[in-house]
Amino acid sequence: MSLLRYITLPSSLLHQLEGITSLALLLFKSAVLPAKISLATSDGKNISEQGPRSSHITTITTAGDKQIYDERQKERADLEYKIYLQNATQARACIRKVRMDMHKFVLRPNFDSDDVFEDLCAFGGDLVLRKRDKNTSRPPAKLEPVTPMPEPTIDLVDGLDKVASMVDHIINLQDPKVSAPLLYVDCEGVNLGRNGTVTLMPCYVPLANVVYVVDIQELGAGAFTTPGTGTHLTFKDILEGNTVKKALFDCRCDSDALFFHYNVRLGGVTDVQLMDLATRRNETRVAGLKSCMGRRLNLPEDVKEECQMIQRWGGYAFKQGVEVADQLLEDDKRVMIATNKWPSDRCVLDVMTDKVARGEAMAAVNIRPIPQMMEKYIVNDVVLLPALYQHYVAHQFFTEEWLGGSENSHSPALQNCLGGCDYFRCPREWMHRVEEETERRLSLSRSPDFVGNEVAMNAVPQEWDKFLNSPKTG
Repeated sequence: MSLLRYITLPSSLLHQLEGITSLALLLFKSAVLPAKISLATSDGKNISEQGPRSSHITTITTAGDKQIYDERQKERADLEYKIYLQNATQARACIRKVRMDMHKFVLRPNFDSDDVFEDLCAFGGDLVLRKRDKNTSRPPAKLEPVTPMPEPTIDLVDGLDKVASMVDHIINLQDPKVSAPLLYVDCEGVNLGRNGTVTLMPCYVPLANVVYVVDIQELGAGAFTTPGTGTHLTFKDILEGNTVKKALFDCRCDSDALFFHYNVRLGGVTDVQLMDLATRRNETRVAGLKSCMGRRLNLPEDVKEECQMIQRWGGYAFKQGVEVADQLLEDDKRVMIATNKWPSDRCVLDVMTDKVARGEAMAAVNIRPIPQMMEKYIVNDVVLLPALYQHYVAHQFFTEEWLGGSENSHSPALQNCLGGCDYFRCPREWMHRVEEETERRLSLSRSPDFVGNEVAMNAVPQEWDKFLNSPKTG
């Protein structure tokens, strides 16, 4: 609440905003009852009930006991709702006052940069939707801005002339002044790695809003060795050099496959999975792409549903084949229409036949022409990577301004207030760690003894463990 003192607004409005902050805290506290609540029953006796998060279990021995227990639960729920309604009524009065005074300050130079108003609008919209939809799930602590879903042009690169055109386009777009990656890359194949294949390589160029789907199965080594028409540079040069910055999510298997099959040594890469890890603490495992997108991006509901549908289809296709995936997805859609929710993930292994069928299913990426849903599946991940990258870049652990200076410029009291030394991750230091660990991953993936073992690959880098899991102070 003291942070409001640093916003250059009239004191009257600041008092109102502080009131709103206080009410927000009250609303939060009222969402969880205290450890014990004393209630008076109809017979005048006081009853101590444990809060909803307590591990206490009331013993019910008879039907009469159950009736008393149900009555107490109802009384407790009524009391909780009464407190919630009082807080909401007070919040409404404060927000009405803020609304009535907003015209006085809306033209101030710093008005748009004060995110308290964005939060108010977001919370208001979320309340309307939750009331309309009777949403009983607990909302996130902070509402992120809605992430728009890009609608890029998809350009299938399946000829050497198209490779040359793609190379020319990428070279012409590069700008040394831009720090963000120019290319967001992924690889698809059967058992992706040195012991498998790499057949498709979607590359998203946000500046042009185009996804180049490089068909390596059709082009072979020519995908990497064909120069552009106006330059001697090749796609291999682009992937290996530091001039064109690239971003991948977990670069290890992609690097492994490209190096051992086509002698491509990825360079100039930022691993977005490591950026995610750097923003979390007390972690023992890295997160997957689907998990990161679900937690970090606030996608519109229709986009979420579309993405979930595509992911489900992909999960089925890679384990049971395209035809089976199409049928299973249609079945899931019917369940969705009937129940308004997707069915739980199907025991994919239960419907799978063994050995040969599994090999045929995994070869879904080898089908030509590329099925429409497969195209959506391979494009879906790369088009959201830029939004994920920008989310982490804007995260407090990667911005110099989040504490107004370096970690050594703050008093012990402030450090203690913010939760301890593990919160003080110097922005430059953590970006440097991401870059170093990305290089280590690339080198490891090219080593003779690298094995894409899922369990080992999920582990947090050993060098990071002392930083991510450092004990709190104070």
